[in-house]
Amino acid sequence: MLSLLLIVVAVVIITIPWWRNPEKKILNDDAKAQAPGQFIALDYGEVHYQLTGPDDGELVVLLNGFSVPYYVWERNVDYLIEHGYQVLQLDFWGRGYSDRPDTDYDRHLFIAQLDHLVKGLGLDHKPLHLVGLSMGGAVAAAYASAYPERVTTTTFMAPLHKPISLGPLLWPGIGRWLAYTVVIPSFAKKQADDLVAHKDVQHWIDNYKVQMSYKGIRRALYSTFAHFMQDDPLPDFRALANANIDSLLLWGDQDKMFPIEESARVREALGDKHEFLEVKGAAHALQFEKADQVNETLVAFLNRARDTQR
Repeated sequence: MLSLLLIVVAVVIITIPWWRNPEKKILNDDAKAQAPGQFIALDYGEVHYQLTGPDDGELVVLLNGFSVPYYVWERNVDYLIEHGYQVLQLDFWGRGYSDRPDTDYDRHLFIAQLDHLVKGLGLDHKPLHLVGLSMGGAVAAAYASAYPERVTTTTFMAPLHKPISLGPLLWPGIGRWLAYTVVIPSFAKKQADDLVAHKDVQHWIDNYKVQMSYKGIRRALYSTFAHFMQDDPLPDFRALANANIDSLLLWGDQDKMFPIEESARVREALGDKHEFLEVKGAAHALQFEKADQVNETLVAFLNRARDTQR
């Protein structure tokens, strides 16, 4: 009887990831045809992106956080366009409608994705302004560190700035099981935690669930945990000061993901070549919750850099 019970328990444990798996669809051509924006074939598959704004405008690239697609910028794009900037949004590999290659999701992968996308669209001749939210901030810093001659400014919104301790999630075997059955399936509902006021976020949660339905996203997110999130981004932030790249740092005073006190580490790394704004009444998704203030501050910063170069 005990042996039978142990067998039943083992079967339940083994099959929980299957029962909890939201990945029921394949991200094929039919699925992509329903998506907004455009697609471009790069080295690891197709990248989902959207390029809007005047062709003669300087290029602003918006880089999303750890797991969210590019819809998180919905309250920012039009303002940038209205002020003369061309805007490029993209889904990182493994997110949104971009393909989910079976590879290591590390610093090199995301730098290469941005590099190949800008070149593939024929935009590498333009002044480049990088705007990164959360993990996207670390990607922006990494890209600017690798290609300082290509980057005009960097803007960071509560950026990833330290290795993330994941404890048992990185343990062999059990770590992936925990991530697949407990952690990653909870991400959609936790979108509301990035806001002080949870209203107007249900459509975010609904859109987030769409990307979770396509095969490969759990593997992509877990690989990002294991690789990109274990690196220390601060050397890349320090490199910007040495490269003489102007930066803007924005941080919500009610951020639960990265508390405002942690902004001091990034400020120290950026040195004298940065401006800082504490956004009152904002949590982690400050670009959405305090869009008016963020938009005005960002465009004023970009305009100053543009006028200085001229």
